[in-house]
Amino acid sequence: MSSTFRSAVGSRDPQAQARDLHEALSRRDAASGRDPASDRLSPEETAAIDEHFDCFRAVVALNVLNERARNDLSLLPVFFCYYECAFSGKTEHFDIRGIDAALAHAAQSLKQCADRFHEISREPSTESGLATQHDLQTTFELVRRALNRTVGLLVEADRENFDEASYLTENPDVAAAVARGAVKSGYLHFLSYGESEKRKLRLFAARADERPESLVHPIDFVKCGASCTGVGRAVEVELLDWDTFFTRSDRPISLTVLHDNEAYDSSASLHESSVGRGLEAFGVWSSRLSWSTGQAYLASFRDATADIVNGIVLSGAKAWGDSCFATLLCAGGLRRSPDFFQIGGDFARITRADREQRLTIDTPVMICCTWASLVNYGHWLMNTLMSVYLVLDELKAGRLRLLCPPLSERQRAELLEIGVPPDAIIETRARMVLCDRLIYPSPLTTLANTNPSSLAVEFFDFLKRRFPCAAERPAHAHVFLTRKGFPSARIMVDEDRLIAALAEYGFECIAPHEMSLAEQIHALSRAKIVVGQFGAALWNTPFMPRGATLVEISTTNYVSNEYLYASHLTGHQFVRVMTEPLKCSGVASEGGTFTFQAPVQAVSTIVRGLLAEPDDFSRFDHVAR
Repeated sequence: MSSTFRSAVGSRDPQAQARDLHEALSRRDAASGRDPASDRLSPEETAAIDEHFDCFRAVVALNVLNERARNDLSLLPVFFCYYECAFSGKTEHFDIRGIDAALAHAAQSLKQCADRFHEISREPSTESGLATQHDLQTTFELVRRALNRTVGLLVEADRENFDEASYLTENPDVAAAVARGAVKSGYLHFLSYGESEKRKLRLFAARADERPESLVHPIDFVKCGASCTGVGRAVEVELLDWDTFFTRSDRPISLTVLHDNEAYDSSASLHESSVGRGLEAFGVWSSRLSWSTGQAYLASFRDATADIVNGIVLSGAKAWGDSCFATLLCAGGLRRSPDFFQIGGDFARITRADREQRLTIDTPVMICCTWASLVNYGHWLMNTLMSVYLVLDELKAGRLRLLCPPLSERQRAELLEIGVPPDAIIETRARMVLCDRLIYPSPLTTLANTNPSSLAVEFFDFLKRRFPCAAERPAHAHVFLTRKGFPSARIMVDEDRLIAALAEYGFECIAPHEMSLAEQIHALSRAKIVVGQFGAALWNTPFMPRGATLVEISTTNYVSNEYLYASHLTGHQFVRVMTEPLKCSGVASEGGTFTFQAPVQAVSTIVRGLLAEPDDFSRFDHVAR
């Protein structure tokens, strides 16, 4: 269990803490004028909670406090105090700075309650506490009762729950009016004004309508020897051959390896006419010409939950590390994962009963989408379609089905076009899906893009065979890939000048975002030179004939070697034109907007040189395929 979820160890005796808490509650009752009723915790009940206040109860209590604080500003000091002491750290998602002045009106009794929660949470938690997973309903009831007796529950006053002392405490203007005799009592004010004004009071009794439907659970990242990213701690995984993997898999996690590790050096593919060599960023990326790939695999999970929008796989309290790599751990990942949040250096998730769906089918299902695949052509091609390609025979045989969020008409059509049977596609609007047997394909890590393997070459060859270029269909030898009309945060200024300059050399300007997959494959199937801005459309360049050249236009604040690596694998020459951005708004890698000047002269010079060279591609014969 992660140490972040362990409460700090206190030196005080638990029974003494229980007595102190009971006495504090009694003093609070007396100060508020409220008669200590039987609904308040007894010393024995308080001691029971204090003694067993382990990690599991702590996260439940944090969740209940969090839900209540949304509608009760005065609970924020309690929430933050409890958070800091129970989880020993701060998180960027709870900004404590600047709230002191806004919360200066918080009652002294709430601060005392925060102190009492601090004492309660200073008990050591145990590994077994989280491993045994206490009964959820019982835990929720105990925690809720403890909170009801210490901080109460802010609700709208009505004629059944009305309490004079609480009404006056929560409505100081009414209390002042009663004190000076302008109003005889809080109840008369409530009948005359408060009911229509929806005034509130604080209840300290149990509420039967509060249910544990949204609860927080810590998650533990795990991995195995075949994992691509190294995220998580190692766990035992059963290795199976292909047939056994699909016919029998009784272990919680089993795996089959599809492709071994590979190592490459793409220095032979980077052409000497590249522009921008004096820039620091160019030197950084050109020094990374070598790359390696992890093993490609399929992992199977029993009784697992899938976040089908983000491609996250959860098995109980464990999260498959590779599946979290491109979502939770990447820039802005938590913004795309509303059910997950960070506590210190670790993560937890909120389970929401109304957002989870149980899938009951006989065959295993494979998660095949991430947030990136749904919005980006390159990720759709390299992560989703390539994952599907690996199991296409199983899909056709009815031994596997795909689990997807709602797809666009184009995405659904492309799955069908590559051979997926219509009844093998399961689309659902549920965010979290509980599955008897869930399969995760390693290409979803997005390393299939940034560190592609020879599996990608097999996939490209498959697509070219699936969508052969008809002899009568026009295909151009020289192509410029424009992003005009495509909603992008990376804007090339004066792109029309570059288009006009390239047109003088016979370049055809095409907009891939306006074309189907088949049309994009056809458009580049006979291209000898392709010029384009760094972006998803360049994942069409592997469809070029062997020996063709890609001229990539990139900026120093948004670049990687993925298209250089792909060019190396597919036997293409690669030329990089790197330039500085002009105006930036935010961090480029997190979706920030920026502009850059079209490098018209540099690209024109390179194109003239490429057109003047003879068609001798013998120097690329050694490039691995």
